[in-house]
Amino acid sequence: MKKIFFTLFLWTGIVQASTTNYVWIGYPNGNLDIQCRTIWNAYDLKYGTNTVFFVKPGADGIIAIQDMLNFSSNRKFVCAGSGEVVSNSMIHPNDNSIDRIEPLLQTVVNSMVWYVPNNNKSRTFTELIVYLKSLNRPINIGIFFSTQRGISHYLEKTYDLKINLINYRTGSQMYPDLASGTLDLAFDSGGAIDIAQDTKKFRIAGYLATVDYERLKDYQNFKSSNTNFPMFYQWLGIMIPKDMKAEDKDVITTELRTIVFQPAFKELALRNLSTVTAVGQPEILATVHKQKKLFKEYWK
Repeated sequence: MKKIFFTLFLWTGIVQASTTNYVWIGYPNGNLDIQCRTIWNAYDLKYGTNTVFFVKPGADGIIAIQDMLNFSSNRKFVCAGSGEVVSNSMIHPNDNSIDRIEPLLQTVVNSMVWYVPNNNKSRTFTELIVYLKSLNRPINIGIFFSTQRGISHYLEKTYDLKINLINYRTGSQMYPDLASGTLDLAFDSGGAIDIAQDTKKFRIAGYLATVDYERLKDYQNFKSSNTNFPMFYQWLGIMIPKDMKAEDKDVITTELRTIVFQPAFKELALRNLSTVTAVGQPEILATVHKQKKLFKEYWK
C-alpha cells in the first residue's frame, strides 16, 4: 500500500511539473513587466507549474498578442494593460487580433498623476480648469499612453478647452518640457512624483485613483470631480484567447486570485500606486464594454 501511495504521489508531482504556462509581455522593463513576472513566478511556486516568458514589444502590444494567438498551447496568456482591449480597436481598427482576445482577470488599477509647471498653483480640479481656461490659447498636453489621449479629449469637450496634444515615447521624455513650461499639463502613473517633490522643477496638481494614497495625501484625488473619470482608470491584467475553454478560465481565475491577494503582491502594487482588484469575468468584460463606449465617443 505504501508503495502504491508513493507511486501515485510521484505521478501527481510529475503531472504538475509538466504543466507549462506561456506568458507574453508586450511592455518590458516597467511596472507591467515586474508585476507580470511576480504573479507567474508565485503561481509556479504555489501550483507546481513552469512559466515561460516571451518578451515581444511593439505596436501597442499587438505584436505580443499576435505571437500569443499563433502559439500552439492551451495555456497561453498576455500580461497587458487596459489599452489592449479598450483603445487598441480605435488605434488599430484593421487588426483582427484585438477582437480575438479578452481579459481573464484585472489584477490592479493604476493611478493617473497630473503634473503642471510651477507657475500653475492650482490645488483642486476646479482651480485647474479655471487656470487652463484663463490661458486663452490651446493647452499643450503631454501624452505617451492611449488613456491619456482619451481623457485629454474628454477634458477638451467637457470643459470647452482647446488642446494641443504632444506625443512622447516615454514619460521621462516629457519631464524637461514640464519644467520649462512648454507643457501645460501631463500625466503618468506616478513615475515623476519623486522628481516633482524633490527637485521642485514642476509640481503635482492632483491625481486620479480608485483610493486615496498616503503618499499623495497633500493632493486632491480627482475621482469625485467628474462622474465619468473612473472610466478612464488605467489597469493591468491578464488576457487570453477568446476560445479558451470555460472550465479552464474558471480554474485559472481562481488560482490567480489567490496569488494577487497575497500580501507580498499587494505591497508591490501599493509601492507602484496601484490597487489590487482581482476582477474576473463577467465583471471585467462589462467594464471593458463601458470604457470602449466612452473612448469611442471622445476619440480623435
